[in-house]
Amino acid sequence: MIKRIGIIMGKVYKKTNSRQLSGILKQAYSLGISAYVFALNEEYFDEKVNNGEKNLLSLINFSLLDGMIYLPYSFSQEDIKQSICELLKYKCPLPVICLSKDDTGFENIWFDDDAHIEEVTSHLISVHGCRKIMCLTGPESMQVAQHRLAGFRRAVRKHGLEDSDENIVYGDFWINSAVSLGDDIAEGRCPVPDAVVCTNDSMAIALCNCLAAHGISVPADLRVTGYDGAAEAYMHSPSITTYSASWEKLGAEAMCRLYELITGSPAGLCDVDGGGLVCGESCGCGHAEFNRTDTESDFEKMEAGYMDSSISTRLLSAKSLNTFLHELYCLTYAFATPEYYDNYDFCLCLCEDWDKLSMDRYSRTYRTSGYSDKMLMTNIDLADVQFETEGMVPPWYNEGGPSVIFFTASHFRDRCFGYFLLRLRGAAVGYSIYYQRFCLEVNNALAFLSLQNDFRSVAYRNYISRSRDELTGLYLLGNAPQMWEETAELARLYGEDIYMICLSVGGLKQLTETEGSVERDKVVLLFADILKSCCASREKVFRAGDADFAVIGSELAPCARPAELIKKINALFKEQNMLLGNPHFMFIRSCTKTIPVTALCGAEEAEKIILGMLESPAEQLQPSHMEQMHYSELIALRRDIFECPELNWNLDECCRRLSISRSHFQKLYKRTFDVNCQQDIKQSKLNYAKKLLVGTNDTLQDIAEKCGYDYSHFMRLFNKEVGMTPTQYRRGKDKMQ
Repeated sequence: MIKRIGIIMGKVYKKTNSRQLSGILKQAYSLGISAYVFALNEEYFDEKVNNGEKNLLSLINFSLLDGMIYLPYSFSQEDIKQSICELLKYKCPLPVICLSKDDTGFENIWFDDDAHIEEVTSHLISVHGCRKIMCLTGPESMQVAQHRLAGFRRAVRKHGLEDSDENIVYGDFWINSAVSLGDDIAEGRCPVPDAVVCTNDSMAIALCNCLAAHGISVPADLRVTGYDGAAEAYMHSPSITTYSASWEKLGAEAMCRLYELITGSPAGLCDVDGGGLVCGESCGCGHAEFNRTDTESDFEKMEAGYMDSSISTRLLSAKSLNTFLHELYCLTYAFATPEYYDNYDFCLCLCEDWDKLSMDRYSRTYRTSGYSDKMLMTNIDLADVQFETEGMVPPWYNEGGPSVIFFTASHFRDRCFGYFLLRLRGAAVGYSIYYQRFCLEVNNALAFLSLQNDFRSVAYRNYISRSRDELTGLYLLGNAPQMWEETAELARLYGEDIYMICLSVGGLKQLTETEGSVERDKVVLLFADILKSCCASREKVFRAGDADFAVIGSELAPCARPAELIKKINALFKEQNMLLGNPHFMFIRSCTKTIPVTALCGAEEAEKIILGMLESPAEQLQPSHMEQMHYSELIALRRDIFECPELNWNLDECCRRLSISRSHFQKLYKRTFDVNCQQDIKQSKLNYAKKLLVGTNDTLQDIAEKCGYDYSHFMRLFNKEVGMTPTQYRRGKDKMQ
């Protein structure tokens, strides 16, 4: 099994850091070892941005690694350095090597930069005759700054010059301290020296620029040197005399030492570039040659290609994740250097909730720490492949020989989207400035897409709230065209026919005239609730008028759903009206229409069809005059049958109450209640008998008489209808109590 190391570093695209990484990877490949590089590249004086970057550290699963290398000098933010040190100290059980001079609590590897600075200082003294020399180094608290300063002091003493603290300036390894020193020299607060030895190139470049702004010429008035061998030093005007340290060798030595800690065996150093003094114009030696290699020429071509690709416009124009991913993977050529075209794999891994906002009482929140348990591996061919986050990469990413995989956080400020994976097989370094720019473009576009989705969601919710009927909560018929498009799309997908059902509640006019609008609204709301409860999730329900409703749905042919739905709605509506004791006869008119999937019409035509159906329904459940005339009397009669079961109920007595014949009464009762009167009388008496059995100590004979039965008939009837004898029923209820 191939061993694998983890590397934590920042600003991979910077040349100094890239050289260190190149040495580590060359040495690792020579030993048959793969690497995971956790690249934190976006440092800013903004806590949320830094937290977005640091979140990548939560991804690291140390159980899948054999050792760690940490490059603290590749970071400038102290809180990021502190977070990494705490992570490695408290959660990493593996051997750790730091490329550092400072006390990190781990084993350090560093080169003799004090000897290099001594060589630069000796060059100024021996070759250019400088006698009064200042040293601008890094923060006093940093050991690397002190070591480089020690080399300067050693050279000064070696050549018999005064070693004075007045010639020492502690800076920040960045431009601010260099500008401050330049201002002091130009404005007379500091005597003009013969030369200034800067212990890195950034400060040397900044000092030259500041002096030039004050009219002080370098090297005519003052000589300046740097350290690091950065490309910017060669290209600057004047070109900076610097020392190109062997960063590759440093990285390779760190890998050798880590290999020894992991295996217990030493490793031979692979072939890496050396370093040395590079003389430029800033010390007076002349122009330092900056060799334009084929690779640098390729970078220029990439820059032009990157600008021509319109990455921002194409990514920001995406309206959905699918179109975004299509554009994303079509644009990966923009960052891939030609030498790695056939050796790299790239993918964006998204959290399952990358685009979700959770709502709490006071704010809208999003993921800011950690990652979802599963990640979505997006790919131009595989857009829905998930893998376990604890594995860090999809399983097949570790197939083949030694490789390096770069992990880069995908975030916008502190909002976590996921992370990028860039795998290079057999290559040392392929993480260029163009790749970092590409990742930033993608992050910004993801944030924009998420914002668009959020706006669309809010707009849709507002639209829905405006398109709902205030009383019933149903859609208004004016929304039928949009809902039709959604239904039609699903119908085409599943090969289903679309059906339309129009329903009208009858009897509302009479109810309003006698009881008022409040009672009418109660009936409308009751019917709407029945509609919502009966309809399936894919069926769209509309209120089309005061008492008119419509349903749109789809089903595989032959379409039996409309008839079943109408029957169910009608039964429930009749039952609810009776339970409420509504004295007015409410009824339903309905009609249906089916449109085959092969002949689906447009939204406007569909709306016209619905309006036409409402104006002239084909099938009416219109009650007869006799039903309407006796409805309230039937309701009262049935209520009395169940409330007064002890009375001697029979058909003749019921017919006399309504003053109609026996045959008409039986028909009306059955049509109104879907049950005949004798069944209701029997059920009423059985209910009464159960109540007496449980609530009294009456004998069975007394109970039979109270219910209007002789004893033997009562016993047979109760046993048949209830499934047990009256005695068993009474005992069973006693036990339950």
